[in-house]
Amino acid sequence: IDQKGQQFSGSASCVQLLLEYGAKIQWETCFPSPTHEAASRGHSDCLQLLISWGIEVDLYVPHLGTPLYVACFSQQKQCVHKLLHSGANVQKGKFLETPLHAAARLPNTEIVNMLLEFGANINAKNSEFERPVDVAVSSSLVEKILLLHEGKVCICSFFVAIEFWMAASHPSCFFFSFSFPSSFSFSVLRKHIY
Repeated sequence: IDQKGQQFSGSASCVQLLLEYGAKIQWETCFPSPTHEAASRGHSDCLQLLISWGIEVDLYVPHLGTPLYVACFSQQKQCVHKLLHSGANVQKGKFLETPLHAAARLPNTEIVNMLLEFGANINAKNSEFERPVDVAVSSSLVEKILLLHEGKVCICSFFVAIEFWMAASHPSCFFFSFSFPSSFSFSVLRKHIY
């Protein structure tokens, strides 16, 4: 806050000025980095500026985790989006807890869907051996999305296992592809008949 009472928290122009005058963008301490602060408070313009100056998007602070984890925990959708599109590791969170674990505890389905689209591991287990679906609020929309996604992964794995088994045990088989709704396509082997 300046002398006139204006608040500069989240001001990208203020961050730009500080960076131009040599402010450190990554500290060697256990304090929250500017990236963690921007991610937790939803200052996506500041976060974008820090990314453009070359911050490490997966900077890990032991008691906070990564900026992506912090953004998920704080439900900052735009920051999650910017971090994922800037190459943040979708599996790296806080200790064994993934960003998907943090998002699953909260009601924001958009963040959960974003993480899943970027390949979040639906079966990752935290230190209590819980998967994201296990920490989601029971009967919530987030839990339903995770269960649905889990089901799609199981169906995919089932058809892949059938393919390998058929290919190994029936060399005269050929591949037959078909599609399901939700843009999933599976390959199934069928016995070639002459």
